[in-house]
Amino acid sequence: MIRRPPRSTLSSSSAASDVYKRQIQKWILEYNKESKALGKEAMAKRGSLQPISSHMVARVLYAARNCRIEMLRCVQRMSCFIHYWDIDCDLRMHRMMAYIAQNLTHALWSGVGADHTLADLTPMSYADADLAGCIRTLRSTSGGQLNLEGRVACVPISASSQRQTVTADSTPFAELVAGHHVLKTKTIPVSEFFDHTVGKGNFRNVFREDNTAFIQCVKTGRNPTMRHLPKTAGIDIAQMHDIMGAEEDPHAIDTAYTLSAEQVADIHTKGFVLPDKWAHARKMCGVMTSDELVERIK
Repeated sequence: MIRRPPRSTLSSSSAASDVYKRQIQKWILEYNKESKALGKEAMAKRGSLQPISSHMVARVLYAARNCRIEMLRCVQRMSCFIHYWDIDCDLRMHRMMAYIAQNLTHALWSGVGADHTLADLTPMSYADADLAGCIRTLRSTSGGQLNLEGRVACVPISASSQRQTVTADSTPFAELVAGHHVLKTKTIPVSEFFDHTVGKGNFRNVFREDNTAFIQCVKTGRNPTMRHLPKTAGIDIAQMHDIMGAEEDPHAIDTAYTLSAEQVADIHTKGFVLPDKWAHARKMCGVMTSDELVERIK
């Protein structure tokens, strides 16, 4: 079991760093003993950072939830391999720590115009999903982000990246699961907040998706090709239609189509190979340097 050192040693002094070094050395010794007991084959498969993997992932996850939301998908994926840690996970952990060390100036920014009030802001919910993104379980990832946006305002409120509990067999299936999760955890709560502060009917709540099949299912309230959704995923298309697809209801949530290049939640569902696309997705979710913020304001 990985145990945290006493709180009295959690300081920036050299003594605290020595305590951590001794603790890590102790974990490595315990790991070597366990590996010898399991045999050479098990030792070759397990990574050297397995004894401290949960400790490191938990620390990065705390920072990602608060000010580095572009790393939520990365940390979420690492947390899924805590009990299946191998050499490949060691390389992934090293790459993640190197990214943090090289980008310490990145931070989560938000801004509101001086003449803006709460009534001038519009809740924007973004939902996205990949298909079979987990290489071990072939499950998809639900990504979502909630922003308050205005004419010259953008305030990130909440972001999430979560592996789905069911195995999706198509992209619309994964998108519906992700959309239902964002609707339940972000869109409806912020709608109730604006009802009490701004007043019912005095604001517009927008739900943005880049999948046309999802939008069509929500607007019609029917999905004959996925009749298994209520049983396998616990999603009722008719209920989502009442909340999001009823155009005649002034209090309903507006469902709008957005381009994949403008999907803010895209960074919470998949990785990026090209640096330009990664930088574009990172800036859209609100994480940037001070110089990039100045360029964005201009």
